[in-house]
Amino acid sequence: MRPRTIVYNATSVDGRITGFDADLEAYYGEAMNWPTDAVLVGSNTIITSEEGFDKEDKAPSRSYKKKEGVLIVIPDSHGRIKNFRKLREVPYWGEIAVLCSESTPKDHIAYLESRKVEHLIAGKEHVDMVKAMDWLAKEHGVENLRVDSGGILNGVLLEQGLVDEVHVMVHPQMVGGTAHGSMFKATHEGKDTKINLELKKVEKKGKDLVLLSYEVVR
Repeated sequence: MRPRTIVYNATSVDGRITGFDADLEAYYGEAMNWPTDAVLVGSNTIITSEEGFDKEDKAPSRSYKKKEGVLIVIPDSHGRIKNFRKLREVPYWGEIAVLCSESTPKDHIAYLESRKVEHLIAGKEHVDMVKAMDWLAKEHGVENLRVDSGGILNGVLLEQGLVDEVHVMVHPQMVGGTAHGSMFKATHEGKDTKINLELKKVEKKGKDLVLLSYEVVR
């Protein structure tokens, strides 16, 4: 059975995921209350979060010790993430697994192997997320998966029917304009890609924050 998957994002009142002052303490504090076996993090989310994750690290000078914490899963078919030493220093994060495709550069696969990073090759041009979900359940026993990503990965998962719940922490700010993305980017523009949701709960959190909890309607 595939993991029960939650898409979780912080947004402004006008639905943007960047360009406002997110209350990260409240946002991640809420996520810590949910049963989570693994967190799926988009490669672009990692690269834009802090400088240096796309700069190749030095080969380890000693054997690597496994790290305790939640499993972090990164779809990265283009081989953009190159500093796993830095990633392994992120608090709360445990072991890291990378999802690749047949189009992932061979030198990047060799890099992952040299850094002892577990990886799965699934799909031709892009990561086959259906196979990846099945692999996480079978090989890692993942039952509950949280998605911490932007609109592109969220869109892929939602359109493929791989999401069970959507949680949105709405912040009391409006961003405006069109430069900042939303939490759902359709992979096929012009097609009817709307996702129907059923509201399950509305909660006030922190200072003027609202947590909206939805179930995806099948």
